[in-house]
Amino acid sequence: GPFICAEWEFGGFPAWLLADEKLRLRTYERTYIAAVSVWWSTLLIRLRPHLYEHGGPIIAVQIENEFGQFGDVLNNPQDMQYLR
Repeated sequence: GPFICAEWEFGGFPAWLLADEKLRLRTYERTYIAAVSVWWSTLLIRLRPHLYEHGGPIIAVQIENEFGQFGDVLNNPQDMQYLR
C-alpha cells in the first residue's frame, strides 16, 4: 500500500510539499501537520474495514519509521510534540 520510504525520491512525500520553502518535514510544523492530518484522515477511513479487529488482514500500521534519522526530541520541543 502507500507508504513513506526514505529510499524513494523525497522519502515518498508528495513533491508539492516543496512549494513552501518554510515547511519542515517530520516535526510539528503547522503546514506539514495539516497535510499529514488530511492524509491520515483519508487513509484511515479506507483502512478501518480491513483492520484485524474487523476481520481484516491488517494487524498494525506504522506511522513513522525514519524519525530517528531526522528528529531531535532532546533539543527541539516541536519534534517531541510531533511524536505525540
